[in-house]
Amino acid sequence: MKKVIGFKAVFDAIKKNRLIYAKVDPSKKGSSKVREIIKSGVKIEWSSTENSVEGFVNFEIKKIDNILEEISRKDKATVVVLDHIQDVGNFGAIIRSSDAFGVDLIIIPNRSSVKITDKVMKISTGSAANLNIIEVPNLVDVIERLKSLNFWIYGSDASGDKNYRGAFDKKSCIVMGSENSGMRKRVKEACDFLVSIPIRIDSLNVSHACSILLCEAYNS
Repeated sequence: MKKVIGFKAVFDAIKKNRLIYAKVDPSKKGSSKVREIIKSGVKIEWSSTENSVEGFVNFEIKKIDNILEEISRKDKATVVVLDHIQDVGNFGAIIRSSDAFGVDLIIIPNRSSVKITDKVMKISTGSAANLNIIEVPNLVDVIERLKSLNFWIYGSDASGDKNYRGAFDKKSCIVMGSENSGMRKRVKEACDFLVSIPIRIDSLNVSHACSILLCEAYNS
């Protein structure tokens, strides 16, 4: 079970039938938004909190093999691999963009990487509760597994020789490197393509770059 904060996150969880209960500050009893939550039929706990409303959602963690088997059967699927992202703000923003653009799975390493915390949940506006987010011991192994399931692997790299416009296939895996050093050597070598985003400055924040690539993949 994970906590989401704010009315928008709570309503998202209600729509996806994942809200277990909501904790609402008694001072908000007369709010129209609170009345909407009551009408939805979810259990409410009236309790003084630092936030107007907090939701507690079902956060099911599936096995990687089960998820890969599910998404491999889809006509179109997108996977995001994050190679040692460190900043909670970037992680939360990438999760939010992934939810917006229909990402099926986010994969992160189980070491030296930011995890799903209450702060990440808040920054993602609850989107972390809507997505499959899996930790794995070896990113390269998962990338090779995705290749065997007919996914093309696209690494985001400023020096990449493939323009991101029109780059993506129906089954795409987008790999984003860490904020400071980008993709590690073995991860980069495992990519089928290195894609770049033409810009007028040296580089983009990793979460902004990821949003651009996900938007292109979503509309491909």
